[in-house]
Amino acid sequence: MDSITHALLAAFVFYAAGFPALIPFAILGAVILDADILFFFFSSGRPSRYMFIHGGASHSIVGSTVMAVSAFVLAILAISLLGLVIPWTTENVFLPAAFGAVLGGAWLHLVLDWLATPGIPLAWPFKDTKYTLGVFAGPSPVMLAVSIAFILLVATGLTSPLSIMYYGLFFLAYFAVWAGLRGYVAHKIPGDVYPTMHPLRWLVIRHEQGTWSSCFIQLGRKGQLNMNSWPEYSNTGPGELSGIDSVPEVKRVRYHSNFTVAEKNEETIIIRDPLREARILRYPPYYMRVVLEKGDNGTWTVDNQDHAGYNDGT
Repeated sequence: MDSITHALLAAFVFYAAGFPALIPFAILGAVILDADILFFFFSSGRPSRYMFIHGGASHSIVGSTVMAVSAFVLAILAISLLGLVIPWTTENVFLPAAFGAVLGGAWLHLVLDWLATPGIPLAWPFKDTKYTLGVFAGPSPVMLAVSIAFILLVATGLTSPLSIMYYGLFFLAYFAVWAGLRGYVAHKIPGDVYPTMHPLRWLVIRHEQGTWSSCFIQLGRKGQLNMNSWPEYSNTGPGELSGIDSVPEVKRVRYHSNFTVAEKNEETIIIRDPLREARILRYPPYYMRVVLEKGDNGTWTVDNQDHAGYNDGT
């Protein structure tokens, strides 16, 4: 979800729960996770820090908690320095409630991003696996448009901020429609099902007998569209590839991919994501492949001549 929708849905949840005074803190928690776009300056050019990107480490249970604590401390310091009035006169009551709202907003952010592909690494730092319910195909253009329209209506006085309840109910109805469609497709079609921006068009990925395949299913139409398949291994195998799992560049490509294939070409091994290379999936448009060569000591290293171009997706 986009940051605007995250903020409004946090406001909806806390208003519906009867805590309107905590809404500013809930919004802070709901949007602070997307400050991870700044992590680029920390991780750029450093493959071992591949989790420190947008939608990476901060979008885990541990990372979101750290971000929430940091945001809360900074908010309290700002309130104290500016001498702002807080909703409660007793700090012993205010501080735990405000912290709970920031943390609740951050965890609500996780729930909403878990609904969408490509998913988030909830179990980091223990695992870098992405988890998703696969209801939405990333940020929803519909919800972004509704969110902007709602803010404009409130700003122009055409509706009251209290109509946040109607906004929240619209989201729940929107989610129910998409979840119902996903459930129907997943029940009817074998394989892993992923949404696209079109509610009637779904991507299906299968792994059978050493081959990865993909196709699109169009609800209301018979048959499968744009079928593609790729061997999991070409001119190589799992035995020859032992040891590559620890190579940071390989871990980075795999983190961004639904699956990868391996192929040997002369003295190099290419690990790549065929879905993104073929633009069947367009996000993220970088780190789609890595070229490896085996050293004299038997360890795998990145072919620096090819590394930059392949990994940047250019």
